[in-house]
Amino acid sequence: MHNCIPIFVKSNNFNFVIAGFLIVAFIVYQSLVKLGWIFYLDSENVSTLWLASGLLLWLFLVTERKLWWPIAISFYIGDNLLSLLTLSAEHYSLKHLLGSFANFGEAMLGAWLLRRYAFQIERFYTVRHTILFILLGAIVCTALFGTIGALSTYWTHADARFMDLFVTWMTANALGILLLAPVLIAWINYTHHLPFAPRDYEAIMFILLALIATYFTFSTNGANSVSYFKVPYLLLVFIIFSAIRYAEKYSFLLTLLISLLAMYFSNTLSGPFVHSHNTPYEVVISTQVFIAVISLVALALTTSFSELKQKNELYAASNLKLAEEIEQKSKALKEKDIAEKKLQHAQKVETIGNLSAGIAHDFNNMLTSLLGYTKLAKNLAQGSDDKMLHYLKQIQSGAQRGKEIIDKLMIYSRQEEVSSKSINFKKFIQERIDYYRIGLSDSIQLLVHTTSDAKIVIDPVHLDQIVLNLLVNARDAIKGEGVITVTVENVKCVNKKSNITHEIFNGDYVCLTIEDDGNGIAPELIDHIFEPFFTTKEMGQGTGLGLSTVYGIVSDVSGKIIVRSKVGEGTQIQIYFLEEDQNREAA
Repeated sequence: MHNCIPIFVKSNNFNFVIAGFLIVAFIVYQSLVKLGWIFYLDSENVSTLWLASGLLLWLFLVTERKLWWPIAISFYIGDNLLSLLTLSAEHYSLKHLLGSFANFGEAMLGAWLLRRYAFQIERFYTVRHTILFILLGAIVCTALFGTIGALSTYWTHADARFMDLFVTWMTANALGILLLAPVLIAWINYTHHLPFAPRDYEAIMFILLALIATYFTFSTNGANSVSYFKVPYLLLVFIIFSAIRYAEKYSFLLTLLISLLAMYFSNTLSGPFVHSHNTPYEVVISTQVFIAVISLVALALTTSFSELKQKNELYAASNLKLAEEIEQKSKALKEKDIAEKKLQHAQKVETIGNLSAGIAHDFNNMLTSLLGYTKLAKNLAQGSDDKMLHYLKQIQSGAQRGKEIIDKLMIYSRQEEVSSKSINFKKFIQERIDYYRIGLSDSIQLLVHTTSDAKIVIDPVHLDQIVLNLLVNARDAIKGEGVITVTVENVKCVNKKSNITHEIFNGDYVCLTIEDDGNGIAPELIDHIFEPFFTTKEMGQGTGLGLSTVYGIVSDVSGKIIVRSKVGEGTQIQIYFLEEDQNREAA
């Protein structure tokens, strides 16, 4: 937003393209000069609308300051040479020399003032900078150099009135700046928007409609109707709508075209400003007032809406930034909460694991001793006392069951030595499916879907324990008839989250899913089902070590667990094993 009008005519990159641009600018300037003489008012010997001043102001605004004088001098000499060639010697006078000097002087002064005091005039973003554009670019400089222009005409025409010359000259140049410079400033910033959008075509059709209305307004002579004097101001409706709907580029263009039509018809003494008691000078002044009103309305409305739009964009950007900050903080809090839960779970597992390891180690020693002495006692009791032998067998059986429980605790606490192998999961399930069916009742249907041929690295005994424990858990959840579904498939995980360990994991996994249509698990209990000795079964129907054994084995092979359950509908437990290749990379 600093020094918004781009300076693309610079001394350090002056080339044939820029030279060609300046030649084209001079040709356009001369064309606008000829257009200005179409609006020549014979009674005052001066043009009533001088668009060439708007072109010169814009030209100096887009040119580096050190090139102003060379361009102004070359344009000044070229302008006067053309005037000398096209006019006879007796008609070429001091008026042309001073008038041309006034035009270039006011443009240079206006450009310097705007560059010095008004930075944001690229798209007339704020009311303040638009006011500075009007005051510095259109009024101050034209008032100063309009005096020179009026004097040049006054000296060469003895019957002319200086004040009328000054007002007409200054107003014509000021209107030229207000009408053409904004159009050039607005459109040069929209060249990168080509080709046109649908709204551009809509704006062109609207401009054509407005020009037709302007033509009928000013081509009709309203000399016999004083009230008809107000009709042209109804065209403000078009100006206001274009400012709201199409922004600056079409609003300024429409204002320029309406002004050209209005001034053309007024100079031919046609239109609503022509009355029986008006002189041509008064008609022109009325038209200039009308043009000044519509140009100022266009500038004011366009600026207001641009400023409002800019504030809305800043407000939206601020809200977006605030929303992003809130989202980031929310995400950080969520991640912190997940990390805390993960840490709490890890600490709980570690604590229980350490406790289990200590208990398991001591009990394992005691049970080993008990089993050993029981075996010795059985050997001594052989053939002597059958009743004593029966009791010893019961003691040995109970101790063996206790040792199996201790083995599960040692798996959970990762105290047991493992022998991992590469296993084809699909083949593993298919070979043991009949063995797994033996542990299920006849009222439970077992469905197996295996689509994965990928291999995983795990101890086969441990994998057997995982499947058996999950199947037993699913069997016990079903009362009466039911279905257990076992699925083995390849899964590519992207930001998948375990609701047990709260970990987010990615990569290629082999997923074992065991799903039942049993009682389901209450949501508040899901976080506890993998804890040792936790069970929802009745007293004496479970040790609470089945799922904790699964958890210990899965954790040992860097697997992940996800549990989904709904009371009354069933439970789904998914175990994710890293594929063999990724397991090696992770290792």
